[in-house]
Amino acid sequence: MPFQVKETTGLVHDGPAGISLADSDFILVQDRAYGKHKQLDVHEANGQRFVIRLKDNIEFHRPYSLQRFSPAASNVTGDITCRLGTKQSRTENRFRVVSFTDREGHLMHIATNVTELSAEEIAGMYQTRWKIESFFQWIKGQLNVPTLFGKSQNAVFSQLFVALITYILIKWTFEEIKVKATKSLSQKGFKRLFLCDDLPIDWQNALAEWLYRLKDEVYLGNLNFG
Repeated sequence: MPFQVKETTGLVHDGPAGISLADSDFILVQDRAYGKHKQLDVHEANGQRFVIRLKDNIEFHRPYSLQRFSPAASNVTGDITCRLGTKQSRTENRFRVVSFTDREGHLMHIATNVTELSAEEIAGMYQTRWKIESFFQWIKGQLNVPTLFGKSQNAVFSQLFVALITYILIKWTFEEIKVKATKSLSQKGFKRLFLCDDLPIDWQNALAEWLYRLKDEVYLGNLNFG
């Protein structure tokens, strides 16, 4: 549930814009664009707790390993405290760094000043953030909302809900008739040809047959979206 929204154009870098979203009532979870050394010290001074991914080439100054219990299925590879950065640009404070591997085996380093949670919980917080990122990528790739017709909350939600309903109806139609068609089509290909009124003849026949059957089910009250 978003409590704050920062609207920017594509010409504004995420890093400076994201600073305005800091709120000491919440743990700030952010990606590499926000992992500036000086900003981490500012967060610490302001009492802002954070979980922020670091760049892969980050330098750990005087690392100290923390004692921890490692569950058998843990993907955490390290839990240390250190100062971050090179001699020319280094944090004033020591921060906790949790290292873990994602599902593809990529190593990630997470800086945090949260000490009461386990390393696995810290890694889980960042991975949950990535699920949100993936959802927004799905919206951009699937819902075809290149432009918002309005900027108010009601306008944005209305447009997104209409796009979601349209996506679900097209996907439902595609899944119902693809078993009857002989020519293979992807869902995106079906959507493009359907909207252009250019479906192959076997898909047209399958669509007509399904719509005729659907009409009878609606009339008899047996409609099932399962």
